[in-house]
Amino acid sequence: MCHWPSSSDPGDFQVDAFTISTVSIAIGELGDKTQLLSLILATQETAVERGIRQLMPRDARRFYIGFLPVEDRTFRRTGIHLEKIRYWSDALPAVARYRDRLVVRYDPRNMSRIFVRGPGSKDYLDVPYADIRYPAVSLYEILDARARLRAQGRKRISDHHIFQAIDIQRAHVDEARTKTREVRRALTRRPAAAASPESPPSMLGSINWDEDPITYPTETWSER
Repeated sequence: MCHWPSSSDPGDFQVDAFTISTVSIAIGELGDKTQLLSLILATQETAVERGIRQLMPRDARRFYIGFLPVEDRTFRRTGIHLEKIRYWSDALPAVARYRDRLVVRYDPRNMSRIFVRGPGSKDYLDVPYADIRYPAVSLYEILDARARLRAQGRKRISDHHIFQAIDIQRAHVDEARTKTREVRRALTRRPAAAASPESPPSMLGSINWDEDPITYPTETWSER
């Protein structure tokens, strides 16, 4: 079993040899802490299924934040800016002064809040969007929106432009998903192709519906 080397680390988190080897491979090959976090959580679930006793950290929040990507940002009068998005909390002036360098961590899956640590502080402060009306979005959506705005020739990009572009793109995706569902439903309503080798091939695509059908001589039978 493996234990964190000091009490300052995030809790009594114990892992088995399988977890250690898996995480070691991830650190060497992935190099992405976000992917590594997902891998650790998946490993935990596997361990539970195998009946292996796993103790989670005393401070799960701190453990979670410790695996998130990190950036250095300067505290501006308008707040903190990350990927062209402005973040603000009334508690920020209590942990940092204007132009202080801050440690910022974020979850790429949900950029609606960031975790900020001020100079000399050990704890992280949750800081939401400056405009809390904006929806939760992923880092991928932000970067994709910025790329599309640049392709449109926009030079100055604000958070308003970014969220507007994301909203439009989400509407397109929802529409495409609806159409895909309709196409799938229409396909299920078609008669299944006959499995018999004697069945003639379908000539539906070669029919000219503007021409009159060819008629053939027929015999009429009637009862007397």
